[in-house]
Amino acid sequence: NLNTALTLARRLDLVGTRAPGLTFRHQYAFQSGDVGLVEVSANNGTDWTILGQYTAATQTNGWTWQRYSLAAYTNSSQVLVRFRLTSNSSGSADGWRVDDISVAEMPEAVEAPVLDQIASYSMRLSWPASTNVHFAEYRIYRSTAAGVNLTSTPVGIVTNRNGPVFTDQGLAIDTVYFYKVYQVTRCGAISPEGGESSARTLNNPIPFADDFEDGLS
Repeated sequence: NLNTALTLARRLDLVGTRAPGLTFRHQYAFQSGDVGLVEVSANNGTDWTILGQYTAATQTNGWTWQRYSLAAYTNSSQVLVRFRLTSNSSGSADGWRVDDISVAEMPEAVEAPVLDQIASYSMRLSWPASTNVHFAEYRIYRSTAAGVNLTSTPVGIVTNRNGPVFTDQGLAIDTVYFYKVYQVTRCGAISPEGGESSARTLNNPIPFADDFEDGLS
């Protein structure tokens, strides 16, 4: 039966920004009926708009990244952000943990990666190099279903801006995998959704081994 909020201590002036975004890392465990809300205010807390919400039905295992565009507030000099949790009287759970909160210009979306050197257990990804001066790293995500996003399986990080190549290994044979690449800045901002690519691994299992110790029969 609580209504608790973690609110930015000082308002933000987003006037003149191009593509501001809110980025954070979180994990949560809610009881049915509890709701976690990400909210933004353009008038220093007088009114609030919901950017996203999380419930017991949507919780994932472990820490995941999340990102929301604040481009609709580039004409406001009184922007506040808050994380608000409302709970009912039915039981209790671990709650909501939030970390690495950032409000910064989002980098450009990354084009769909090119998939080649496809084998039974691996494939290579490559994509255009970033030109963002605040570049920090690329993050690669994978899924066995279309619609890869920041809650999908993270499979690798590439820190070489001019060497955007990654080989994903340990895959299953004859399986379709979907990939998406994000770039991250030194301010912690994550790029918007970019292009997605998919490919099927080959169906060539590793041969069995036999030293014929019992003869050719």
